[in-house]
Amino acid sequence: MGQFASWGSRALAGLVDYGVIAALTAIATFSDLMLLLVVELVALANVFYNVAYLGGQGQTLGKKVSGIKLVRADTGQPVGFGLALGRAFLHIVDALPVCAGFFAPLWDEQRRTFSDRIVNTVVVVAGPPASAYPAQYGQPPRQW
Repeated sequence: MGQFASWGSRALAGLVDYGVIAALTAIATFSDLMLLLVVELVALANVFYNVAYLGGQGQTLGKKVSGIKLVRADTGQPVGFGLALGRAFLHIVDALPVCAGFFAPLWDEQRRTFSDRIVNTVVVVAGPPASAYPAQYGQPPRQW
């Protein structure tokens, strides 16, 4: 299955996936009500985008940037849309006790959040991307 992802790489992924939306929401909160509504709709769309990509390939844009992916702990395969949606909803559990669940990967042996434990998922270091040059074409050209 691979090496478990560090807390720092998970935090970076979350910042990429949700940081911009959170900043826009904060700005819109002190601004126009219509702008706040638009930002909240964008935030909702962002959640569903992230859930779809986590379920299908195990990686959102943030996780790709961080070089990590979400997989089922028992099979090492992507989790599917339903389980990814459930995990996203269960982040409420991570947030409830003063966000302790989001810091749980710092002390958990498999570096899992509370929601990861509930739905039996792990975040691991992603393997290198598949080569764009098939073996029959030899080595890719050198990058100078």
